[in-house]
Amino acid sequence: MTHLLTLTEHIDVQVRTERDLKKLEKLAWPEVVLHADGLILEKDIQGLDAVRDYYQSFFKNYNFSHTLICAAVNETDNTSFTFWVEEDVTPTDAGAAPSSPGWAKQPTTIYGMNMYQFAANQGDQITDIWCERQLTPYEQYCKFKRLVTDYSKVRVDDVKFTLVSPVYKADRARTLEQLALTYMEIWSTANHAVDKKKHTPADKVMAYDVCYANLRVPLEVSGREGFKQLVAEESKYWESISEEDQVAATGGNKAFCHWTERGRVTQRGFRDSRHGFSLLLLDEIDAGTIKEVVEFRPLLCRGEGEQVRKAEE
Repeated sequence: MTHLLTLTEHIDVQVRTERDLKKLEKLAWPEVVLHADGLILEKDIQGLDAVRDYYQSFFKNYNFSHTLICAAVNETDNTSFTFWVEEDVTPTDAGAAPSSPGWAKQPTTIYGMNMYQFAANQGDQITDIWCERQLTPYEQYCKFKRLVTDYSKVRVDDVKFTLVSPVYKADRARTLEQLALTYMEIWSTANHAVDKKKHTPADKVMAYDVCYANLRVPLEVSGREGFKQLVAEESKYWESISEEDQVAATGGNKAFCHWTERGRVTQRGFRDSRHGFSLLLLDEIDAGTIKEVVEFRPLLCRGEGEQVRKAEE
């Protein structure tokens, strides 16, 4: 556990905090893949040089202060997760067109989550990277005809999320991993999982006063019933057919999930796929329930598919 976690923290410091992209040559496989998120990055980027150029472009265009909030690893799958924040994100002179509006150049705070896939037979080098992060105002200006999200409405209590049990506990990790899988089931089975007439998975694992924050939309929901209503609303637009989940728990009070879902857009009839990240915070009083959720999840019920996309369209 210690080795991969230490390596993950090292990657975060070298690449995002110190912005030392030369370290990628030792940390990443030559054919490393940075996977598309469907919003910021629409196609996969493959190859060390191309991935390095992608990071370098952001570093050239923005000044920012990076902080790793928390991390977790799954040694069985050779994967690790990070949740981070970048503050005072401000376009440089090279990063924003002079004609862009003032709001697009304002300093902002963005959150993000990463998952790294390591290859044991490649000296623990990174083979795949998945990332979800919030857009900067300038990125929104470039991608959309109008400002469609205000991330300042959703805040994360960093202090709360850094509270970790001082000693790794295997039984706690297993509990968290099972909670994470049940949480994924809630979304994939939709109405069945939130049926008001039945004792559902949502009733079982979500705390009565659970707090839900979606950093992609953005959206905040309070309480189990409000959360169940959101899931039920999304099921009117999206029918899940299959899902692949990867989970890592801290052994303290947090579990990460990365999920890839294949399904059908019900109102249009065509099939599609989507993926995202979820970070679950365990209720310290009732250790069998989820107290808080922070995630990046596309939500068709909140206009994700109709967001006045790219200005050139």
